[in-house]
Amino acid sequence: MQEQVILLISTTALLLGSPGPVPISLAINGMCFGVRESLGYLFGILTGLVWVMLSTSVGLALVIETMPHVSRALQYLAFAYLMYVAYKIAKAPLPMPKEQLTSKEQTGDPHPGFLDGFTLNLINPKAYAAMLAIFSSVSLSLESQVTSMTYTATTCLLVAIVVDSAWLVLGGLAKPWFSRVVVDSPERAMRIKQLFAFSLVLVVVYSVVI
Repeated sequence: MQEQVILLISTTALLLGSPGPVPISLAINGMCFGVRESLGYLFGILTGLVWVMLSTSVGLALVIETMPHVSRALQYLAFAYLMYVAYKIAKAPLPMPKEQLTSKEQTGDPHPGFLDGFTLNLINPKAYAAMLAIFSSVSLSLESQVTSMTYTATTCLLVAIVVDSAWLVLGGLAKPWFSRVVVDSPERAMRIKQLFAFSLVLVVVYSVVI
């Protein structure tokens, strides 16, 4: 049983925590807006993951995996939505006192929040594929199927909380540096934020191509 738990944890951490669009977007949000301001986005991603788990348990993930056109459509939809998230990061006002912002910056698009994170995992075919792989190959063997899926899903969620939070905090560690740049040169800070948003676009494109 202990070996099964270790295998489940390590597999989930690799599938959900390896560098990809979602972890990278968490790190960028942490750096540009801070950990506290990005918690809504994190909670949205985790809530979306719970939906993916529930969908996997009723067979939706299997349908997506066995119907290439559905999977491809979701992939393009997720690609487009990640482009939107990158756009929101690039256009969001800088994290500085409102009195120091221009009127245009004060009315800029808000940074990604709960709904963005939830929608992202809701239409992310790789999340469904990851959960399907976990539930079909490394799920815990317990006395009943319901108990097995419940404990497996709970373990996956706990691992996801840890790895996603780690990416957010990792980005947050760079927040003091970014805040100094914001104060010293808002124009440079905006360019840096836009550069990181563009890096997210590159990661998304790479993930689609491969």
